[in-house]
Amino acid sequence: MSAAAARRRKQLAAKAQLASGEDPITTKLNSLLSKSSEEELPESTAYEALQLAQSQVRKSVINGNYAKATGTYGYDIVVKLLSKNKASVASQLMTLLVQVLNETHATCDEGWITKIQNLSDLNLKAIDTLKEKNQVEYQRLMKLHAKFLKSVLAWSDALGSFRFGHLEVHKLLAEQLWTLSETQADKEVTDDQESGENAETTDEDFTKV
Repeated sequence: MSAAAARRRKQLAAKAQLASGEDPITTKLNSLLSKSSEEELPESTAYEALQLAQSQVRKSVINGNYAKATGTYGYDIVVKLLSKNKASVASQLMTLLVQVLNETHATCDEGWITKIQNLSDLNLKAIDTLKEKNQVEYQRLMKLHAKFLKSVLAWSDALGSFRFGHLEVHKLLAEQLWTLSETQADKEVTDDQESGENAETTDEDFTKV
């Protein structure tokens, strides 16, 4: 088959999908995230899915389809990414999700609070897989999660029924900040111990001389 014939076939297939009500970009997005297991999803594939999701979120906002922007291409895709332990990639879409919730004046109701709680749980589980493997990235993502919760809290204050933000979001943020403070304290103790060991080694070297 020639290159021109292949392109024509691809165009006809895309038109057929649109005629049937299917969005080829959504189809590709779902395919990217469903064909790999948790351990096998390459970082490059995750980023490709992120880029498609981001474009679909913006496209849906422009078209006035806010439910798809925040639900189908926002929340649902974040859940799929986090289920594959792609916390770094998912964090970018989580940031966009809160931005769109604010931009579209979405009401912070109990349904969304439940979704935020679920995202928080999934994100922390995904981040925790890095705790032993990459401490620097673990710390970065933990701080990003706290930033995400702060932005959710601001949204729940502006567009929710609780003044100063929803109580459940306050609780999630407080727990996250507490965990961060404990992690930092542990790091400082470890650093002090390593400094002490290095100092002892230096003293021994001077003694030998």
